Amino acid sequence: MAEKVYLLADPAAPEEHRTVPTHPARKKERKVVLEATIPATAIPVVESNDDERPESWIKLPATLRRPHRPTAVLLASYTLGGAAPLLLRVGARKFLWASLTLLALTFWVAMFTHRATVTGLIQSGRMPLVPFLGGFALLHLLGALSWSRALRLAARDERFVPERLSEALRHPVAAAAIGFVLPGFALVVAKRAWRAAFALWNAASVVLAAIVVANAGMLWSWNQRAGVDALPRTFLESLFIASAAVLALGTLAWMATALDGGRYLAAARRMRSHSHPHLRSDAIASGLVLSAVLFAVTFNPTRMASDLDRFAGAMRFSGYRLVPLSLETTAMRLDPARSEYAIRAAELHLELGHREAANAIQQGLRSRWDAYAQMLLREQATSQPTLRTIPIQPSADLAPNNLELNAPNESALNPTPLPAPVSGAAAPATSGSTAPPAVTTAATPPTL
Repeated sequence: MAEKVYLLADPAAPEEHRTVPTHPARKKERKVVLEATIPATAIPVVESNDDERPESWIKLPATLRRPHRPTAVLLASYTLGGAAPLLLRVGARKFLWASLTLLALTFWVAMFTHRATVTGLIQSGRMPLVPFLGGFALLHLLGALSWSRALRLAARDERFVPERLSEALRHPVAAAAIGFVLPGFALVVAKRAWRAAFALWNAASVVLAAIVVANAGMLWSWNQRAGVDALPRTFLESLFIASAAVLALGTLAWMATALDGGRYLAAARRMRSHSHPHLRSDAIASGLVLSAVLFAVTFNPTRMASDLDRFAGAMRFSGYRLVPLSLETTAMRLDPARSEYAIRAAELHLELGHREAANAIQQGLRSRWDAYAQMLLREQATSQPTLRTIPIQPSADLAPNNLELNAPNESALNPTPLPAPVSGAAAPATSGSTAPPAVTTAATPPTL
């Protein structure tokens, strides 16, 4: 059976040389006919130019490149950081980001290996505070950005095929568990590049905040020995508060990103298997409601307020003002029945120069005492009192029974002397409570 072959003649050849046989019987005959019909002069000769030929290091299109091993991509992204795009040949300005990664990594290695020397310089006050903190924060920020960028580029690369990973690593539970150690691992496997980059950047921020909170005492002492180069105390305390907030919220975000990656992988697996979850949403909602109920049952705001008050008192002896104010304010909100929390918060506001806030707290105390005083007056006017109270003794009940009430700012909180108590008025007999000042029907609140 003859083979039908169509040959196209060279358009540059003359008209008389464009006729070629369309039904050659064999390959050898076809070659002879072509050589006979088309002269060598009709075939154009293309001159090669070595300057226009692409070099071997130029990146080819993604469709012509061989896929990477996904395990090698993940290992390079998490260990090499900004140098991983240079190895994988993805992204732009690879040399710049690789240099930044190398600089940050060198700094961290030097800090770890010579931590005893650095600690000695800090404790002796021979290392400047502001340049060290500024360089520390800048290098950490550049390193975190380069690492997260490398993870994003690796996850977006077409040659990264996570389906080639082992089934154990692609399992939603296993990937989410690994995500608690390697931030964004499950999101990279799920090809969520931007979410994986945010997870890694958030983890780096959490690590930095943990370092600041863990070394808060050393930084505070270092700032006190810095002399004229010291930072304002309120700024340093604000830094500690912000670091604690980043540590708390960032840890929750770290766990959320790990679980989010597992969710994406589980959804992809259900789509491949054409299966539907059974009562999974209801189970998650029920677990959330149960967790909220358990928290409400087990949480003790009174004990928490007492602990915060103790921490605030200990920090005030060390010279802190802003952090104790935050703790006392939180304690005042958790247990508003204890007036000493509000009094200490007002004192701290006065020490920081916040007279309006201190006056507002004092007015709140005065309004609550006025309501209690009116109740005592009504109780005194009745012939059959319902409360079994003990009358106020000015010599005992109105005397300061707490050393903290004799602070230097007490005169600012109470510039006017206490009014005389109402005869026959009674106060509830509670152990360990401070009796309120005497009741007057037309009393003007003290001014600050």
